[in-house]
Amino acid sequence: MIEILSPTTAQYDLKEKKNIYERHGVKEYWIVAPDPLSVQGYALKNTAFEKIPTENGKTNSTLLDNIFSFEP
Repeated sequence: MIEILSPTTAQYDLKEKKNIYERHGVKEYWIVAPDPLSVQGYALKNTAFEKIPTENGKTNSTLLDNIFSFEP
């Protein structure tokens, strides 16, 4: 699941939707903030989301078996 944040729904997306996705077993949840550009991923481990680490602008999706690079 990918969420693009907007000023009017950001708090809802970051809290409520994240909790809903977690409860329903969504395997990965990605949050993209366009201004300033940032990307944060979460992977479901057992029944709770854990942050996917980002190193040097790169992050690994185990679900998609791919390394992504996010640079502004």
